[in-house]
Amino acid sequence: MKIAPSHRCCSNHGFTRADLAAAVTGVCLLAGLALTTAGTHRQAAQTEGCRANLRRLSQAFNLFALDHRDVFPGNRFSSGIGNLTNWCDRVFLDFTATPRNWDPSGLTNGVLWPYAANADIWHCPGDPSIVSVPNVGERRRIRSYSMNSHIGSPADPFSSGYRTFSKISEVSLMGAEKAFLILDEHPSSINDGTLYVDMSGFRKQPSSRQWLDYPGSHHLGAANLSFADGHVETWSWRDARTKPAYRPGTILNVPSPNNPDIYRLQSATTISY
Repeated sequence: MKIAPSHRCCSNHGFTRADLAAAVTGVCLLAGLALTTAGTHRQAAQTEGCRANLRRLSQAFNLFALDHRDVFPGNRFSSGIGNLTNWCDRVFLDFTATPRNWDPSGLTNGVLWPYAANADIWHCPGDPSIVSVPNVGERRRIRSYSMNSHIGSPADPFSSGYRTFSKISEVSLMGAEKAFLILDEHPSSINDGTLYVDMSGFRKQPSSRQWLDYPGSHHLGAANLSFADGHVETWSWRDARTKPAYRPGTILNVPSPNNPDIYRLQSATTISY
């Protein structure tokens, strides 16, 4: 009996160009998905690391106040209340190679250091800013966080008619859960230990709003803030003007009329007398 020849399911001619193109496209898509997933996980880890830092720092502020009759540490270039000096020893950051930018020992003179004696707590994992130090190399800057300009300070010269809270008990006038204490500041804006919030245009004349200091936006366009009651929130900014690109240098005192993000931060800063 004659047996008919079998038919192979595959061509003997191998891959066609179309087959090869499809395979390459598939590999590229898979690689892209893997990179995207890895990047998303990295960003999520950095955000959570920053939130953990803020919780630790907020706890340090409250422990300090418990030891000092309810008084917050000093803020800005003030000496604080009585003999209480600045929370971060007035370390003024820029992009020069001076040790104050990269040597963590500069933090040890701040009155908050005994309550948060770990340099990693003071640096946001998502903060990209570095300085180049001759004969040393690139070093990260030592601090990513700044304090509410209306807490632990004398009256703010930019916001007459608004309260400054020197004690934890005073924040109850606003609500400790509503008043931000510290946040991660934009690396091109951070200098002293204060996040200045200009209250101009808060309730009226929104066209007069401006950024004196910029909040951070390196958590996928968001910043992390801790509040006086100790809880932490992540705020995504709505206005593109709130999210300038990071570049070594300084961005300060920029008009931003009608910016809803400024109003939101003003609402979490202080209240009028």
